[in-house]
Amino acid sequence: MNGKVVIINWKTQDAIIYRETNNAKVCSTCHLSDGLILIMDSHWNYKIIKLSEDVVVTESIELGTLDVPRNTQSTFEKSGYKVTSISERKADENSAYPEPQSQPEFLQVWPDTKDPSSFLAIAWCAKKVQFAKITIAAADMPVQTHTIKTFSIVANSDSICRCVHPKRLFISDNSYLDPHTRFCNYTLDGDGTVLDLGVPTVSASENSPILDVDLSGVSEDATPSLFAMDNDSLVSVFNDGTVCYLSFN
Repeated sequence: MNGKVVIINWKTQDAIIYRETNNAKVCSTCHLSDGLILIMDSHWNYKIIKLSEDVVVTESIELGTLDVPRNTQSTFEKSGYKVTSISERKADENSAYPEPQSQPEFLQVWPDTKDPSSFLAIAWCAKKVQFAKITIAAADMPVQTHTIKTFSIVANSDSICRCVHPKRLFISDNSYLDPHTRFCNYTLDGDGTVLDLGVPTVSASENSPILDVDLSGVSEDATPSLFAMDNDSLVSVFNDGTVCYLSFN
């Protein structure tokens, strides 16, 4: 994405260009509903845009920190990640030797199956994953302020995050898949952080290695380029065109 969003009204044929400010660019977008769009910028900050017949409005958001169950923190740490609630931009400003900032490369949103006003958003890149619980204000409220609570995990080792699901991370230590490639199963249950996502509970374990992936059709020079994970399976696409399928059942 080139840092801007173009919103086209099919009825009027008008095009509205939305750009971020403060040296941030738009990295990812996702529809929350017919009239609400979630936007994530390069500083890992969210905006919610409301669409109507002829206007685009930036909605009011109340930010907060999402509590992380202690056992989940321990699971992440054993997999090579530290839990943080400090924004990367603020951490960079407080550092005497700032490092290049990472930017979100992927964004997925899962709706709560019992509460249509709640969502879980997960954004990630190779070295960072941000979890966000989004609560949309009721339409009949006199002042509509949506709530977004977040926490992040940052790699403190060679771990590379390949793909994310509400119950597991897919992690490798190299650009290729090897015996160190693994799943990190976790839970967000407790302290009001859990959402009913229709996702089966996975027993938490910090390192669940891949032992039954058939890589016989993958050449030694092939590197993984795309992953997709759902409740039951993982699909891996390699740069030589090979597709591998792993069932969790």
